[in-house]
Amino acid sequence: MDQTFLNRLDYTEDLEAFYEQGAGYKINYEMAAVLLQDIQSYMKMFISGETNVVGNLRFGHAETTLPLMTLLGSGDRSKLLASWTDNQINSRAFRKLILF
Repeated sequence: MDQTFLNRLDYTEDLEAFYEQGAGYKINYEMAAVLLQDIQSYMKMFISGETNVVGNLRFGHAETTLPLMTLLGSGDRSKLLASWTDNQINSRAFRKLILF
């Protein structure tokens, strides 16, 4: 295995994540709006003193966190293409591993 192969493998994973969980399709991150509304609702209740719960911990996987992070504007939204050259792959802005 050489570095070019590893870079292409990494890109394949990013390409899949971008279109299945990230900014590739609007529905991917719009579905996180319900979660964001719930988080915002808790914060408002805490600020106004309607709850005395100090911590509201949430756990999830990439399938939950990546759409939420995309909705919040994290990560690059430039389209990724399967036909990119090695130079384009190496200089891409969206990298799933950097987001996590």
